[in-house]
Amino acid sequence: MPDGRLRRGAAAISAALDRLLPGGVPLFSALYRVPGLQGLADRLYRQVAANRHRFPGTPVCGLEQHPPFDDAVRREIASRRARAGA
Repeated sequence: MPDGRLRRGAAAISAALDRLLPGGVPLFSALYRVPGLQGLADRLYRQVAANRHRFPGTPVCGLEQHPPFDDAVRREIASRRARAGA
């Protein structure tokens, strides 16, 4: 999240979908907090994650050669590594 909070699983998906909505409306996060829907979303996320190998397409992490980074991305990676002490 922009404020540094981390989200995992279905909560991360709902937060990412909210960022795509115009006006910053937290629709998906609100739906995720509805009693009953959170458990359902978490179960659905676990099912998709456990079976992602069955979906068509090539996972980015499975590529032999990753696409090249532009200079701004390289600088950001170097900056984060420096802050982390890596």
